[in-house]
Amino acid sequence: MENNEDIEIIQHPLFQSTFAKLCECSLFYTQHMAYEIEKNTNSGFEWHADMLSFACQQLEDFGCTLWIPLTKIDTNAQAGGMSYVSKEKFSGRFLTMH
Repeated sequence: MENNEDIEIIQHPLFQSTFAKLCECSLFYTQHMAYEIEKNTNSGFEWHADMLSFACQQLEDFGCTLWIPLTKIDTNAQAGGMSYVSKEKFSGRFLTMH
């Protein structure tokens, strides 16, 4: 994205009100990250527990993340999207214990 288009998206009133309605709570913005993957040379990230995205809050606090693809994703051809593992199957809780 160029020219702060990402900031324009998250500051747009419709985006903010829609996201707040989906989460059913008052929200505040803490950070954003942008990743660019070079076509046909990088397949993205392996499995990870997204600790860095939520490093500014306590484990019990509500937090949400939103991924916005900037190009069309063909889930049949690319196996795109994100996969989640239930915390009952494998919890990342051990990563936050000191």
